[in-house]
Amino acid sequence: MLHQPFFTVQTPILNRFRYLPQCVTLNYKIRTTLLHSNPWYEIKHSTIYQESCELIIYVPSRSNRQPLLHMIKFFRKIRQQLLTENKYIKYLLYAIGEIILVVIGILIALNINNTNEIRRQRIQELHYLKNIKTDLKLNVVHLDKYIEMRNSTINSARILVEHFEGKMIEDYEEFNGHTINIYTWRKFFQINNTFQELVNSGNFSLISNDTIKSALLNIETLYKVMKDEEAHFRYDSEKLLYDPYFEKIDTNPLVQNFTYQMSGGKAGKRIPLTIRNFQPMLDDIKQKNGFVMAEYEFTVMNVHLKEIKVMCNQLMQLIALELEK
Repeated sequence: MLHQPFFTVQTPILNRFRYLPQCVTLNYKIRTTLLHSNPWYEIKHSTIYQESCELIIYVPSRSNRQPLLHMIKFFRKIRQQLLTENKYIKYLLYAIGEIILVVIGILIALNINNTNEIRRQRIQELHYLKNIKTDLKLNVVHLDKYIEMRNSTINSARILVEHFEGKMIEDYEEFNGHTINIYTWRKFFQINNTFQELVNSGNFSLISNDTIKSALLNIETLYKVMKDEEAHFRYDSEKLLYDPYFEKIDTNPLVQNFTYQMSGGKAGKRIPLTIRNFQPMLDDIKQKNGFVMAEYEFTVMNVHLKEIKVMCNQLMQLIALELEK
């Protein structure tokens, strides 16, 4: 706090304030008059009068200055005493001691800073681990849903192949449902938002547990393998199922009937279906091969999904142990 009113001091008294350290907090403001011909002190604020100038300087209060001045006087007295007694070796040792003290102070400060940084990183790591665990729980539920859907698709493909090989069709609406069950398959996308955030932000190194890091990477690798299998089936289905189906089959009665069945009669129409609606399909070897490939490739995809589920459950256990530390 600045004290009022300002104090006026004579020019010679300035000498005692001439070499004050700039790092000290200053809270006294003194106004002095100094001859313009001798401006040896840095003028912070001045007003010029004819042959003199008005100078404002800042001087530390007595309470702030006393510890600093005592310390400076103490070390100065030791150095002067050693020099006057011609004890140069002791003076050298004293200087080295001061340097060592400074170095030790710096190392202590760095250690404190490193400790704080490690603590901050650990808090951030635990935050990420909790979010990863949440993602894994959601992913397991998501996996169960798709495993069930693909088991249904595998079963539909197997039934269709049996009819292609001569088994009598007893329910054409059911047969139609099996074909559409395969045509309307969906891709799987796992829930791994936190993992993607870690990778994209460059914070993956925050995870200190190598086992957890490896498990995350292994899940991602297996996921990519499964996605390749999906891409393979996508290509096969376009060539063996979609193209010939849309070329040879009138889809309107089939879609109308399926929509009616799925909506409980609220949409679509219950158009009667007969063998004539499906005979072009049953006579096409391409479409039979398409259903054969569907049964095989969805089985492979489901194996991958089940493996991912097991790995997710194992990783949740590892994270739970890490969070308890």
